[in-house]
Amino acid sequence: MFIAIVGPDGCGKTTVANALVYRFKEKNIVAYHHAMHFQVLPKLKDFINPFLRNKLVSGHEEGEYHAGMKAKPNSILRGSVYVCWYAIDYFLGRFKLSKSLKRGEVIVFARYYLDYYFQRGHINTPHLFIKFCELLVPTPTLIITIDRKAEDIYSLKPELSINEIKRQQGIIENLFTKRSNAFIVDGTGGIDNTVDEIMHLIDTYK
Repeated sequence: MFIAIVGPDGCGKTTVANALVYRFKEKNIVAYHHAMHFQVLPKLKDFINPFLRNKLVSGHEEGEYHAGMKAKPNSILRGSVYVCWYAIDYFLGRFKLSKSLKRGEVIVFARYYLDYYFQRGHINTPHLFIKFCELLVPTPTLIITIDRKAEDIYSLKPELSINEIKRQQGIIENLFTKRSNAFIVDGTGGIDNTVDEIMHLIDTYK
């Protein structure tokens, strides 16, 4: 099974992904957690950094105040290059994924290609181009977003403004209405309850 968890920063993707992997291992099922990409290709910033003389801005600290609001969104060209580069990475990763799924393993992604539709950095990237490149990307068995109030997310991890969190949640909700394998899971009851709901969803979806 192949599960992708998407959502704004701070909604609990990584914590839930790790908890899901633990639950599967308790059932003696081999499970892995990936973050965003397969990493068959090098990170684009690492690939082009030598040509920019190491002038690319480094990442921020976890939970840093409005860290996700500081950088300007990518231009159309830059955003499109990023999407294309990583779509190829996903395409190449499908072979690794296929082997894992044939062995009955579970792959859980905290972040996935769908992030390009709603990330602030890709506001200028044309959705039609993202959709076109998605043809290269493996389709998850289940796509899940964790539904929590924007104010609650902000209080725990204020990397994005409340309005930005709500903007992203609105795009995700719209994306999910068009995908039969996409589900919104209530995340207000804590990690254990959220994971319980996802495990029930997995059993039902089978």
